[in-house]
Amino acid sequence: MLVAVAGCSSHNSVDNKQRPSKQPVVTSTALDAGIVSPPATVRAKVDAIAEPMIGSRTTGMVVAVSYKGKVLTRAYGEAVVETHQPMKPDTVFRIGSLTKQFTAASVLKLVERKKLALDDPIKRYLPEAPAKVTIRQLLSHTAGIHEYTIDPKFRAIPKPLTLAKLVDFICNQPLDFPPGSQWRYSNSGYVLLGVLIQRLSKLDYASFVQREIFAPLGLRDTRYCPDEPTGPRQAHGYVAKGGKLTPSRHIHMVGAFSAGALCSTAGDLLAWFTALLRKRVIGKPRLIQMLSPAKLSNGQPLAYGFGIQLQRVKGHGRLGHAGGISGFSAHIARYPQPGDGNLTVVVLSNTETAHAQDIATRIALTILD
Repeated sequence: MLVAVAGCSSHNSVDNKQRPSKQPVVTSTALDAGIVSPPATVRAKVDAIAEPMIGSRTTGMVVAVSYKGKVLTRAYGEAVVETHQPMKPDTVFRIGSLTKQFTAASVLKLVERKKLALDDPIKRYLPEAPAKVTIRQLLSHTAGIHEYTIDPKFRAIPKPLTLAKLVDFICNQPLDFPPGSQWRYSNSGYVLLGVLIQRLSKLDYASFVQREIFAPLGLRDTRYCPDEPTGPRQAHGYVAKGGKLTPSRHIHMVGAFSAGALCSTAGDLLAWFTALLRKRVIGKPRLIQMLSPAKLSNGQPLAYGFGIQLQRVKGHGRLGHAGGISGFSAHIARYPQPGDGNLTVVVLSNTETAHAQDIATRIALTILD
């Protein structure tokens, strides 16, 4: 999860009881020509879990499911509560730490081009970075870089926040532990990886991912998020507290950067994960590295690769990641199955407290079991 705050604004609460019908907006789409929507039983299972969440847990949500080569996308609730703008299948959300998958793949693209090696010290390319920290350790959250999002001193940085100020803050904190000795989730490490991408590619991070990933894959609705919601399809973010919905606090996206600043749709994220696993983003050797358990310096394997969580859920393997950022909750996961039975579930919510991972897990297990 990443919640980076670079400024706040006050808003009035919105009473959930004033919200309109929960009836979902429905669409079926396809990643490949000829694919049709899943059976009605799958749709019914998704609705049975998602519909009760509207009004009690989240103001709005989009769920996308790819199962046995067939794709379903369903939208529930509202994208903008104040104007009662309905959620739609192509609504754009902030995706928080799902951004890390794109950052990790971008670094591995640079490895393929021999711009760097995974065991290179980051200091070789970022002289201001801590010594003895490798790129591999940054990718796998084992570098010991101090986490800026939970440090009260970070909030005291003079505004407006800039990337230079953020990087200076991160690099001037002592390490939390010797590199490679522990695993600790680190947005700070992924910010440094974004700076690495910029310096080696001579492009800003947003331009690099647009040119190297979004454009080639046709991800037309995936982009670096603006500071404020813009456009008719952009969801607004909320926090649910005590039966009330409150607009989320304002943040500057430079405070999330390559750790969590991307926006996307459920359909684009399905397409992204499918393309990644089909080796259309990086080649097989680097994909294997991305999806393999990282190891501590003592050889202990971890339940994390590079920007990918590696888990087992009630006997099912799961490859994915959760994302949380002010006003939004997201999750994407692939459950590999024999033959053509692979299942991928994306849940995007515009309510920070929705716990999209829990919702996505319930949907997946209901479909598989």
